[in-house]
Amino acid sequence: MFLQILTSFATIVALFALAYQMYRDRKIDSKKQASKVCCWLERNSNYFARDIGDVYSEIIIVSNESNQPIYDVRVSIQMVNDNQVDDSHDYEYEYVQCLAPGTYRIAKSNEYKGMNKIFNAAMSFRDANGYCWKRDGAGILTKCKKEKYHIIKPEVPARIDKIR
Repeated sequence: MFLQILTSFATIVALFALAYQMYRDRKIDSKKQASKVCCWLERNSNYFARDIGDVYSEIIIVSNESNQPIYDVRVSIQMVNDNQVDDSHDYEYEYVQCLAPGTYRIAKSNEYKGMNKIFNAAMSFRDANGYCWKRDGAGILTKCKKEKYHIIKPEVPARIDKIR
């Protein structure tokens, strides 16, 4: 009798351990593509300056090192102080419908110039599995809620150039 109870208990513990392992693997897999996508500002670049005609234009480099495309990509420039992102603004963004694997330059005007301000690139996108992600100006990757991820497609397409 005791042996049957012990065996049943061990089976239940093993099933819980298996369920937890499957949950953890699924969570890691869902973040696998997103963790290979990042962006940053290319400093002192006037690569697109003559095309835009804007002396305040900046270049955002977007790198998709995964082997799948990302969708509904929005890139912007955020103000960052002491690794804290200033979320008090609705930052204007450039929109790209689909980015294949590779590295890209995207031109973006920076409307927030000033002394003692640090700016960095930020982005949001949808991965190949349909999950929505945000990488803020401090580089922190977080999962978005689908209902909050609404795209308003701009009338003018983003100026984009594939680097590699």
